Amino acid sequence: MDESPTRVAAAETPMRPSPPPPPDLAEPSAATPPPTCETDDAGAEAAAEDAAALRRLVEGDPAAFDALVDRHKHRLVRHILRRVRDPHVAEDLAQESFLRLFRAARAGGYSGRARVVTWLFTIAKNCVTDHLRAIGRRGGRPDAPDALSNREPDPRAAAERRAGDHRVESLLSLLPDAQRQVVELKVLDGLSFGDIAELLGCPVPTVKSRLVYALRKLRQSLTDEQGRTQS
Repeated sequence: MDESPTRVAAAETPMRPSPPPPPDLAEPSAATPPPTCETDDAGAEAAAEDAAALRRLVEGDPAAFDALVDRHKHRLVRHILRRVRDPHVAEDLAQESFLRLFRAARAGGYSGRARVVTWLFTIAKNCVTDHLRAIGRRGGRPDAPDALSNREPDPRAAAERRAGDHRVESLLSLLPDAQRQVVELKVLDGLSFGDIAELLGCPVPTVKSRLVYALRKLRQSLTDEQGRTQS
């Protein structure tokens, strides 16, 4: 992201009365799993730190913005990049997501109904949707992987990375949508089981079982493929 998060936050920080956030930015009324499902959530401590940082930010502490960006920027960019295919666009949309989160929290307050990271990912989803709709209205389409590779400083390394990404996508395409979502959010984005459960609106045990079945299916697919190669 080109602009320093600290400078952006400092510019946004003065506390002025703000209108309520629009519906697509408002804090989600998360379908939080029952407390008994959250006891083994390794992300609970991080969620509490995020909540404290967002409250400090709303109260006028710009350093809290840096803390949230440092913790979630890279995973958010990876998440967005899988949909927009352009690293520069992904960076821009991630920055816009953080700014929308801050503005929405300042306008409507933060009650803690939803985890900060799930609120952030929900806002990012809306940012990506807005971007893709804008491209569609202009009659364009996201850049193809080959075109992006040619714009990288090292086209060969970029092409190899794209080949690896394509391989991952091919494997994930073998999974049902529910299992694929869990693998992407857990393995590729590094979210906790509690984060994923809240984001998808299902209990933690359901998230874990989907991950187990997904990894089992992927392992079997790789084994079958290896057998066909050797035969």
